[in-house]
Amino acid sequence: MAANLDGLLDQYDKGQLNRRQLLTGLALATGGALAGATTAQAAEPAPLAPAMSINHVHLLVKDVKKSAEFYSFIFGAKPQGDRLPSYLTMSLPGAKPGNGCWITLSNPTGPRPDSPDGGDEGKSGVMTHAAYGTKVPQAEFARIAKEIKKRFPEVKDPRPFHTKDAGDGLYFFDPDGISIQLIQMEHNGELGKY
Repeated sequence: MAANLDGLLDQYDKGQLNRRQLLTGLALATGGALAGATTAQAAEPAPLAPAMSINHVHLLVKDVKKSAEFYSFIFGAKPQGDRLPSYLTMSLPGAKPGNGCWITLSNPTGPRPDSPDGGDEGKSGVMTHAAYGTKVPQAEFARIAKEIKKRFPEVKDPRPFHTKDAGDGLYFFDPDGISIQLIQMEHNGELGKY
């Protein structure tokens, strides 16, 4: 089969075949394997909530100020909004209107303006959750929660949440217990006054 493919490519390179003839020859030479792959891809079900980005991660750290210096120096993260000694949201250089891209640093012993994760008090060096940005309408989140529970009954119940600035979102866990947040892609981390 390799000789047939090489022959077709040589003919194309010499101008003896046009592009359409080359593609037809390749499809015949591979016995329709290319068409079969396309059919298999089309048969895959659509994802429940296509992730358009990893919107943000929330990290529990011992020293918010020191961690902020680290992420600023290494990644160019810039503090945004109000700061608490125990809580800081930092925009990453990839953030732009319509595409949130940020990290939150918080000390597990200090007050947090959002705490839907729960269970991480007293720990540091932990990622509390990863948030995936989506363009799925927020009104669909309740349906998505039911579908997750139906398909993966062993997963803890998905928890809807609402904040004034972020709107509706959904927290749930993967089969290994990793906390995931589903949120609108454009959310930029602003949580208003806390």
